[in-house]
Amino acid sequence: MVLQDFGYDFNKLVFSRNQSMTKQETLACIKDSGLIAIIRSDSPEGLVDAASALYRAGIRAVEISLTTPDALTAVGVLRQDLPEGCLIGVGTVMQAETVASARDAGAQFAVSPTFKESVVRACNTVHMPLACGAYTPTEAWCAYETGADLIKIFPANDLGPRYMKALLAPMPQLPLVPTGGVTLDNCDEYLHAGCVAVAIGTGVVNSQLIKDGNWQEITSRAKAFVAAIQRARHG
Repeated sequence: MVLQDFGYDFNKLVFSRNQSMTKQETLACIKDSGLIAIIRSDSPEGLVDAASALYRAGIRAVEISLTTPDALTAVGVLRQDLPEGCLIGVGTVMQAETVASARDAGAQFAVSPTFKESVVRACNTVHMPLACGAYTPTEAWCAYETGADLIKIFPANDLGPRYMKALLAPMPQLPLVPTGGVTLDNCDEYLHAGCVAVAIGTGVVNSQLIKDGNWQEITSRAKAFVAAIQRARHG
């Protein structure tokens, strides 16, 4: 899909909107909500509707994976169309060079599946919050020590909440965000283990739901997660 298919002029999508929100305010919003919803699709079609469905459910941080075609253009469109209370970030950030482009497109936070020092430093340079990928205790600590704002434990499928609790025992300052395998049945356990938030993907929004235009189902699934997080946080 080309830019014109969105009906927007990219030259007008180098954002100033919400740029007054500081890095710490953005991080606080993510931590307060406790959820990052990940959209990974094979087309940019329907992304605005999908993100709107998530926002209606109470999700305030939406990550658009860079594996989605024209992802940066989509980020700009989302920033233009969605309420200011919805944070839009980019995921699968693998190269430092991508960070400035994402920031110019309107991204408010970045997510990487791996720890790469140059990506952490690039995000710090432009004051963009980064959830940096890690798997082992060494990777998690190196990412944090280098300046990552959140530590994305990925993939969390085979690790589980007990791993997070064990990791935090000697390193309680790590702001952990488990990703991969987070479900309605265990999201509360991750928070009780000490994680600051969780990230959810296909369990809430996937390519098929977007293709089908099933926004009601996306909202319904997202509401269930929001309610589970609130129960875990407030009993």
